[in-house]
Amino acid sequence: MNLVTSRGADGQPLSPNELRIMNGRKSTMSEEKKLPSARCARAGHSEHMCTLADQYFHINCAEEYRAMVKDPEYKCQFCGHTAKSAENLCYPTEL
Repeated sequence: MNLVTSRGADGQPLSPNELRIMNGRKSTMSEEKKLPSARCARAGHSEHMCTLADQYFHINCAEEYRAMVKDPEYKCQFCGHTAKSAENLCYPTEL
């Protein structure tokens, strides 16, 4: 079976639900309620870990990146990135 990668045709990350559906796995109702179904469109998205990673922030500004991810308290429900501050994630949930 060929699995779909984690990026859509537009180059944006797919949600866990999108990946499950495209790979032929049905989601349960409880999974669908917990996971976001749309990409983030909030103001400040340029400061979220997913956007910063796409811009190689973790390479170009390694010290700042380490400070943002050291001792993480939150995880993004959409992409799985972790961060110290919920403000740096699209759909934060406490770890």
